[in-house]
Amino acid sequence: MCTVFIDVGLSRAFTVLWPHHQVPSGSLLMRSELTPMPNYAHVDYWKRHYDVSSSSQHHDWFVPWKAVRGVVMNALPNRGRGSVALNLGCGNSRSSREIIGDEAASFILNVDVARSSMDGILRIALEDEAKASRAASQQSALKGIEQFVTLDAVQMPFRSGGIVDWIFDKGTLDGILYNPEGVQMLRQIWARLGQILVPGGLLVLVSLGRPEGRLDLIENQIGGWMVDDCFEVTTAKGAESATFQFGSGIDSCFVYICRKV
Repeated sequence: MCTVFIDVGLSRAFTVLWPHHQVPSGSLLMRSELTPMPNYAHVDYWKRHYDVSSSSQHHDWFVPWKAVRGVVMNALPNRGRGSVALNLGCGNSRSSREIIGDEAASFILNVDVARSSMDGILRIALEDEAKASRAASQQSALKGIEQFVTLDAVQMPFRSGGIVDWIFDKGTLDGILYNPEGVQMLRQIWARLGQILVPGGLLVLVSLGRPEGRLDLIENQIGGWMVDDCFEVTTAKGAESATFQFGSGIDSCFVYICRKV
């Protein structure tokens, strides 16, 4: 795993220049041995990231949908025909189309703070639809509806009252935690998410954070939520995700099935 150091005075995160190197606890490091990490919590980072990324290729942070599909599908009480999902921080991933294809939702709302990520994934979606319509009838090619909206998760304008059956967050929480006020921001965001979930609805969180830290964050620091279950998705030999490519130094992540209380 990648070792991260936080400079509280500067409110900056750093990592070692050699990402696969294990740093023993209590080690003294020179500033020249550290490199600043991207500010994943800042809107401008994501706008710049997707502005310079290829608009014709998709990218999945941590793992693709199929790596977590099994545990998520088993946990969802309402899925398939008529179910509504919210994909929080969708980027230019294919997760939305794969969720629709697996009939985990029949309508999925994809939101992201970066408009350029929407432009790229919409272009890919149109190309996919064209290929599907050539290979099969339009009726069999379409299993649901995708909608894309550019907005900041802190300022979600949706009405309250249970409009979403489940929420998918793959990496958004982890990015927000790079902000010194990240926990307070997450309290605000998750409180809003709880308002738009139907009774019994779930928030599915995919995170690099291990249970010993994330359970306390979700249930105590954010508050108002409980974790029904947690699964580790690993690249270990024999695991479902063994052939998937993770980021540098990342060998596992965790799926948290969260419920509003």
